Amino acid sequence: MPKRIFYISLLMLFFTESLKSQILLINARNDFQISIFTNYISSATVQLNPFINDPIEKFSSQELGGGYGIGISIKKRMFWDNFYISLSTEYAAIKDNTLDQYLYATDTDYLHVRVTESIWMVPVELSAVFDIPSFADNFKIYLGGGLGLYFGDRKRSMIIFETETINRVPKLNLQVICGMEYKLANNMSAIFQVSFRHAQFNVDSKYPADRFYYEGLNYLFDRELNSKIYMDGLKFSLGIGYSL
Repeated sequence: MPKRIFYISLLMLFFTESLKSQILLINARNDFQISIFTNYISSATVQLNPFINDPIEKFSSQELGGGYGIGISIKKRMFWDNFYISLSTEYAAIKDNTLDQYLYATDTDYLHVRVTESIWMVPVELSAVFDIPSFADNFKIYLGGGLGLYFGDRKRSMIIFETETINRVPKLNLQVICGMEYKLANNMSAIFQVSFRHAQFNVDSKYPADRFYYEGLNYLFDRELNSKIYMDGLKFSLGIGYSL
């Protein structure tokens, strides 16, 4: 009987130590990571008249320059050691004041005016992320992709007029990411990430008037603007991740 108790006690001790080892291993894996990024988006596109019948006007667009933003993401390890689910969001804005437009009073009387386009976007993106087999203990490369829901707005201003937003429609679309992570300390990493996405949202807006009176002539322009916005340029992100 004492021998049986001894063996049972030894087995329980072994089980307890194994359980402790598993708990320590799980804690060492750092199953969560919270990251903060600064972002640069290389370009955006405004489709100016996407809902009209004229095939030429329908696909007319303006290309905008790059812009900046700040974002945050949360990753959780799921199922396998190299697989994560990531939830991220950001605020990104682009302002381009290098554009122009012609306003016509008659066929021969027109004004050439400077136009400023300002857009912003807040996405909610859900991604599956895979770590590529490690090249070094403190360095890894990952790939991922998923879906994003993109919210945003557009303001267009010229002369003394600026549009007022009437309606905004978010859109669901795909996104792909590729990144590198370098471990700075036990729980801290530097991250560089490149994202490609077909980020789209629709904006209906209008000017407060449809003409500009200047030197005895009325220069006319479209008052209502119904547009599709694509923040579809490459996104470059530099950030810091904290694992726990």
